[in-house]
Amino acid sequence: MNFLLSTLGMTKGNRSRHIERLGLADYIRFGKTFDGRIPSTGCQLAEEGSEALTQYRKEFDVVRQTGRIQRAQNDFVSTGEDCRADA
Repeated sequence: MNFLLSTLGMTKGNRSRHIERLGLADYIRFGKTFDGRIPSTGCQLAEEGSEALTQYRKEFDVVRQTGRIQRAQNDFVSTGEDCRADA
């Protein structure tokens, strides 16, 4: 877990929130063990998390190769403009 802190420059609170959200999405499993009286928390990528990561990598490769985000037919990319009729 300290890998995330040092490599990504995360704070402990930020890391905790990321782990919580990934756990709620069933992307990771985590547990706490003890080395004597010292607690140690570990994470393991769950099958659903592995599938999501594989899909993300495929989509990211398309973006790297084409420079474009490919969306499903009904999706859109916001231009940041206000599209409301009363705006």
